[in-house]
Amino acid sequence: QAQQQYQQPYQQPRQAAPAGSDVGKAVGDAFKSTPNAAKGLLNDPMGVHVNLPTALVFLGSGLVLYVLSCVMILGGLLGPAKEALSYIGVNVTGTSFWLGFLVWLISTLVPFLIVLLTQVLKKEQVNCQKALITASSVNVCPAVIAFVGGLFALISATIGGIFVALAVVTAAVLNAKLLFAGMKKDNLVTILVVSLVLAVVLLLSYLVIYKVLESMLVSAMGGLIGGLGNSLNGLFS
Repeated sequence: QAQQQYQQPYQQPRQAAPAGSDVGKAVGDAFKSTPNAAKGLLNDPMGVHVNLPTALVFLGSGLVLYVLSCVMILGGLLGPAKEALSYIGVNVTGTSFWLGFLVWLISTLVPFLIVLLTQVLKKEQVNCQKALITASSVNVCPAVIAFVGGLFALISATIGGIFVALAVVTAAVLNAKLLFAGMKKDNLVTILVVSLVLAVVLLLSYLVIYKVLESMLVSAMGGLIGGLGNSLNGLFS
């Protein structure tokens, strides 16, 4: 009994102390589990197996990747024009940061709202945590592809454009899967193959339409200028 009386006062502080260490352990566990969770997205792109701490790591990583990709894409595409833009007060790097943040916000907010809308339509209990986890998981793959596109944009604008188109289409396909929850469960490889085909078709269609419109516009302008020239020659001759 005497020993218990002396031990009791020393046991209470020990139990109250580790609150800060628990937070550190939770953060450490979240980063440690991130690689395995990222691998799990190959078979589960919607992140059903992902917990909230890992989802927050995904969220922050997506922001960094989108910002870096925008910096590299604008830097690669504008090239020498960056110096000219600086004379009129346009900071390409600063603009890239804001653009990257905006892209990240939209790419995360859209699936978040889709999940909430689906819950409301199905008359389920609204679960913001589930919506955040899903949005963070859906955000990962397009962010990685956009980052790769940014790297290639520094070398070739065409290759970079293909990867950017792939990132956009992949995000669209993932969001479509959220909307059409009745679709069969596809793994990420299937989604990427479909997205790649659609991205190439989209890019080629854009190039064809652009070239056709450009040639039509050039022909029309040439005919208009030629007609005006002939009319002016007729007036003054």
